[in-house]
Amino acid sequence: MTKIFIVHNLDQCQWVFKALENTDRQNIFGLTPPFGAASMGVGYFVSLVKECQKTFSTLPPMILDCGDKSGHVLSALRCDLKHVLFTGSQSAHKKLQEIASQNRATLYDDSILEGHALDLSHFSVCDRDQKFEEWLSC
Repeated sequence: MTKIFIVHNLDQCQWVFKALENTDRQNIFGLTPPFGAASMGVGYFVSLVKECQKTFSTLPPMILDCGDKSGHVLSALRCDLKHVLFTGSQSAHKKLQEIASQNRATLYDDSILEGHALDLSHFSVCDRDQKFEEWLSC
C-alpha cells in the first residue's frame, strides 16, 4: 500500500525525513497540500526539497501537486522537479506525460492519492510522533 505524508513547510519536511531515516521507505511518498503549486509556489517547493537534500542523503519521492493546472506542471518541469501530480483531463495528462518523460520526470495522476495519507499540519508537535508511528504501522 502506498503511504503519503503531506508537508506544508521546511520544519515538517525535515522532521519527517529524520523520522524515516531508519525505515524501509518503499512505497512512501511526500506530497504538497492539494494544489500546492498554486498555494506554495513551484519555487518554494524546489527550495524546500533542495534544503532537505543538504541534510539527508536520500529522500523519498517528493511530489508537487499541480491540481488540474497544466501550466504549473510545465513550470515544475522547467525547474527540474522529477515528481509532479496532475489531476486534469486524460488528454492533457497524456501530452504532459510525454514532456515529463523527456525530462526524466514522473507525472502522477490522482490514483496516487488512494494511498494512506498523513497530513502533518493536523497534529501538534507533541502528538505527531505517535501519529506518525501509527501511520507507518498501517
